[in-house]
Amino acid sequence: MYPMIYPLGAWQDPTHVRAFNENSWIYYDQWAWYLNWFDYKLITGKLEFILSDYGKDLIKDKGFSLGDICRLPRAVDSMYVEMIKNKFKMFH
Repeated sequence: MYPMIYPLGAWQDPTHVRAFNENSWIYYDQWAWYLNWFDYKLITGKLEFILSDYGKDLIKDKGFSLGDICRLPRAVDSMYVEMIKNKFKMFH
């Protein structure tokens, strides 16, 4: 699990090794070239948000959706991500 940072533009670059957001995984999937990966890439298989107690309360008691609270500070504690290695070459 990785620490979740709420602004989409903040910390998405994988060179920022202390925090990630859901856009960070684009670098391993759609932007593999950025990491100098030219033969293979990873595919995001599963992405799950681990909510804080505050986030759970917002959904349960206030009726918020996960999409509503993903950008709120302290609502998401971390993410669980499964990456799958693509069997095929990325570029032919």
